[in-house]
Amino acid sequence: MSGASQQSERRDINKVELRGTLGRDAESRTTQGGHRFVSMNIATGERWKSRDGEWKEQTEWHRATVAFNDELADMAEGLRKGQRVRCVGKMTYRKWTDNAGVERTMAEVQIGRFGELEVL
Repeated sequence: MSGASQQSERRDINKVELRGTLGRDAESRTTQGGHRFVSMNIATGERWKSRDGEWKEQTEWHRATVAFNDELADMAEGLRKGQRVRCVGKMTYRKWTDNAGVERTMAEVQIGRFGELEVL
């Protein structure tokens, strides 16, 4: 194997795609350094039939953030609760210590591309 093909086989990928419904309006904020962030809560659901023949549903909530991209932030700021969205980005984890001294961790999708979907 050539060095180039060995290198491409070892390349890691951190890519997440979500399609779901916004649980509330997108929220925009600006850091003290002037960087703008737009955060969204996206609900994804699945439905299946259990062994006893009953339909079951489960909703998962995801945090997604547009960061360091003013063009995408402009688009995301206008999104409202109930809209269907598709986002593609990378999974990130933020850690902080809250006011009570408890260490917290939050998983979120940092969005690299963003697009609104039609209602299904």
